[in-house]
Amino acid sequence: MQNIETFELRKWAGIRRPNTRYSLAGSAPVPLTLKRLASLSSDPTRTTQVLGSLDSVPLGEPSTNLELRENIAAALFDFETSGVTAEHVFITAAGTTGANELSLQSLIQPGDHVIVQYPSYGQLLGIPNAAAKVDVSLWRMDPANGWAANIDQLRTMVEKGKTKLIVLNNPHNPTGYTLPTELRREIVKLAKNNDVWLHVDEIFRPLFHEPGSDASSFMDFTSEYSKVVVTGSTSKAWGLSGIRIGWIVSKEKSIREACSNLSGYVFGHCGALDTVIATEALSSRCNSIILQQSLAQAKTNIQLLDQFVQRNAANVAWMKPAAGATAFIQFRKGDKQPVDATDFCNKLKAHTGVLLAPGSLCFGDGPERSGECQELKGFVRWHLTGLTEVMEKGIAEIESFLRDGFDAVQVS
Repeated sequence: MQNIETFELRKWAGIRRPNTRYSLAGSAPVPLTLKRLASLSSDPTRTTQVLGSLDSVPLGEPSTNLELRENIAAALFDFETSGVTAEHVFITAAGTTGANELSLQSLIQPGDHVIVQYPSYGQLLGIPNAAAKVDVSLWRMDPANGWAANIDQLRTMVEKGKTKLIVLNNPHNPTGYTLPTELRREIVKLAKNNDVWLHVDEIFRPLFHEPGSDASSFMDFTSEYSKVVVTGSTSKAWGLSGIRIGWIVSKEKSIREACSNLSGYVFGHCGALDTVIATEALSSRCNSIILQQSLAQAKTNIQLLDQFVQRNAANVAWMKPAAGATAFIQFRKGDKQPVDATDFCNKLKAHTGVLLAPGSLCFGDGPERSGECQELKGFVRWHLTGLTEVMEKGIAEIESFLRDGFDAVQVS
């Protein structure tokens, strides 16, 4: 891989986090402790026994991860509609970051055409952009239409015989948009008609905020077409971002074998302790209770954020997220003129110690970042599943900045 662009989101947060008072730039929930995990279990005695065995776990390569793969299949997929079993799950080190790396590197070859949903989490666009002799196109979501994605536009972008891969993120980071069921079906149909692979980062898929939401996976359409890869990890819904367990799920044996081979070069095996903890957290004793805790945290914080937006409607706008752990919020001046998001975030951090992530810089396409690409002007990513106290205090500081300091922020 040559000249891979800077991972701006990680760089932005990494440099600024040490002296941050209230971080609202992330996307992971309040991390669990082993004690807290046991207390959430429907069978605390059994979970305590499992976690208590950690001091006797051999610290070599795990002899098997079958139970973990079974738990992932059961916790995240409906067998009746998806047909997913442990056989279709490949465990990766380094979380979804590792899973995406292995899948994208295995699928993309010189001469390919790749289409990426946009805006994009940096890795999902950065890896295709860095691949040699690969043509990358952006399937642009529409901020004026609630970040909806247009299937007719996607149809015009697919080049039969050349397009190799469509890269999606559903639920979407940073907007919180979800692709409707029928649109997902149309995407799968389009892929099938043109022999195109689908890579779908589903790390946020368990986190749906609207009652009655369709929480199904792209794997539910694989009875129609099997060239689908979905990725996920324990980080965003399960409160275990320190447990670097991720997964690749596909019914295509060829991609699982390719990822396994590449993993041998870059990751090797997963940690023995990580495997034990992840297996227990995703067991039927624990997974649904952990998920409900994350959803409850998000619900409270979304209500606080909605009230903030309403109070400051002259300068703030958003489309309330339907799913995921982040919201994409636009700050603007005067006649709805977007601010320069990077300048806003820098000045906000300097004045208040509150950290947000600027949209164009952290989720835009590399060549467009310096020019504040049109769709992302004024947008910042805002974390939804952190501590409510941090949300409340962060909002108070931001409102103070809007009264005293916002005038100095440049417009885009």
